[in-house]
Amino acid sequence: MHTIWQERFFPLERKKGTIALEVLFTNYLKTELAVLPAVLYVLGRMLKQASFIKDKNIPLLLGIAGVLIALLWTLGTTAIFNLNCFLMACFAAVTQGILSAGTAIYVHQLFKQQKKDKDK
Repeated sequence: MHTIWQERFFPLERKKGTIALEVLFTNYLKTELAVLPAVLYVLGRMLKQASFIKDKNIPLLLGIAGVLIALLWTLGTTAIFNLNCFLMACFAAVTQGILSAGTAIYVHQLFKQQKKDKDK
C-alpha cells in the first residue's frame, strides 16, 4: 500500500527495479526545460568537433551551459520578491541544468556504446 508521500518521493518503485529514462525525465525535469537536454547534446557534439577543447572538459562545459540556460529561463519566468525567492530560483536552475547536462551525456554514452557493440 502506497501513501501519497511514497508516490511523490519514490515514483520509481512502481517500475519493479528498473529505472526507465522516461520516468526519470518526466518526474524530475521541468516540462518547460524538456528541450534543454537535446540542446546540450547538440552543443556537446559541436564541442567535440572543436580542436581546441579537450574531450575531458566537455561534460563540465555542458554542465555550466545547462545551469546558465536554466538560470536564464528560471529568472525570466519567476517573480522574484525577496532573497528567498531568488535563492529558490537559483537552486531550481542549478538542479535543472545539472539534470539536463547529465541526460545529454547519458544519451551520448548510450549512442557511443551501441556503436561500440555494433563494431564487435
